[in-house]
Amino acid sequence: ALINLGYLRVRKDGILEYIIGTQEGIKKFIEIVEPYVLMKKAQINLLKKIIVQKSKIKCRKDFNDLARLIDTFRNLNYSKKRKVRTLTP
Repeated sequence: ALINLGYLRVRKDGILEYIIGTQEGIKKFIEIVEPYVLMKKAQINLLKKIIVQKSKIKCRKDFNDLARLIDTFRNLNYSKKRKVRTLTP
């Protein structure tokens, strides 16, 4: 891969995924792409908070706070109106 932070994987549906296996790799990836992000700024900002919070877990309350942030992230990406479209020749 061009940025050497992970590897490409082809899903069964033909979509390419870039897999980054370390938090340091994720942080570096965010630094690289953040200036170019137009539509997912809220997700980028929340992901940075999640990474910081994850490193500060000392008790159950810290873990629950992290879980709430992750739920918020999930809700930002969830779409009830998502439609699966296929191209036909």
